Amino acid sequence: MKNTIFKGIATALVTPMTTTGVDYDALARLIDFQLESGIHALVAVGTTGESATLSPQERKAVIRFTV
Repeated sequence: MKNTIFKGIATALVTPMTTTGVDYDALARLIDFQLESGIHALVAVGTTGESATLSPQERKAVIRFTV
């Protein structure tokens, strides 16, 4: 039998943006809402579309913020 390293539901978060970059206040609200709703895991900079438009530094910053 295959070992399962994860069980539950994960949400692929959008990365909210402003004209100047990532909107961390809005991201914090999204994260809080998901956690308060009982989600098991969060996926930052996944395949919701905007991850390809972020710089490597922005991707790292969003992941750090989410963690």
